[in-house]
Amino acid sequence: MSTEGDLGENDPPPARPLERYQKLLGAILALAMLALLAMVITIWPGPPRAPAIGPQLLDDYTKARADVARVEKAHLALLQPPAGDQRAPDVVAAEVSKLVGERAAAQQKLTVAEAAIAALATAGPAQSCSSIFCLGPEPTLLLLAALAGALGGAAHAANSLAAHSGSGRMTPSWTLWYYLRIPAGAALGLIAYCVVRAGFVIGSVSALGSGAETINPFGVAAVSALAGISAKAILEKFGALADGVFGPRAPQQQTAELPKATIDRAGKKLLLEFKQDPVGVKVTIGSRIVAPAVSGRRATVDLQADELNQSKLSIKLSGAGLPADTTMPVDVPTG
Repeated sequence: MSTEGDLGENDPPPARPLERYQKLLGAILALAMLALLAMVITIWPGPPRAPAIGPQLLDDYTKARADVARVEKAHLALLQPPAGDQRAPDVVAAEVSKLVGERAAAQQKLTVAEAAIAALATAGPAQSCSSIFCLGPEPTLLLLAALAGALGGAAHAANSLAAHSGSGRMTPSWTLWYYLRIPAGAALGLIAYCVVRAGFVIGSVSALGSGAETINPFGVAAVSALAGISAKAILEKFGALADGVFGPRAPQQQTAELPKATIDRAGKKLLLEFKQDPVGVKVTIGSRIVAPAVSGRRATVDLQADELNQSKLSIKLSGAGLPADTTMPVDVPTG
């Protein structure tokens, strides 16, 4: 049995700081994926909900129907009076005329209410509703794209953490990369959805659908999640797409580093040590242009007696990836 502060034979070894860090980061990524998955399910578009009939419109429709029925019943009673009715014909005619006016007014109100209800019925769904709340179709799809992209980024980060931890190559210097994969995935997912929706990718619009009300949410989630997972590939795709839209980018000219120059006075030679292959290099000393002898990354130039008598030799280099007429001074050692 072990005493306090000592490890027993069956006691597990204490966790190293790096192991605790990896477990904490893994737990954070796992919770992030679960939270994002829950949010995707929450905002997932449900069946389109038609606009509701307002209570005032429903009340107007009900009253108009009741008024029409009441007037028609009273009109029928006047046209078929009961036996023993002693009212004068002109009185009955006046009441009939009044009822005709009332029926026309009630019928007009009923027609207006029925037209308003029919307009709502044919207007189509105004909102895309999840299990909790309703948004417009476009905001719902944009939010779905961002959440799916973030979920893809979190899945990529978790898979990378598992692989690097298992191989023992995990270092805390990658912490910021793991945390930024989630918001970066959200941004890439949203951009990918907009690119596909805009029709920059051939066949993409037909795959998703046309119109916010008819777009397949599974297609939106799939495109955005793949963008979040494959950040490097999608950025390269966006770069190629930008070249096609805005024209190719000008190639960056890589300037080679200047060579190390020394003079071998005994051998009467100028020695140039390049960090890259000195292909096509030319050396100008005064008015003399020389193609040096090249061996590997070393170039050698034979010097003349008057050049060795100078204290400092100014040479110009061209080729080998160097800017044109690159000038560099070289100290001439004394004999």
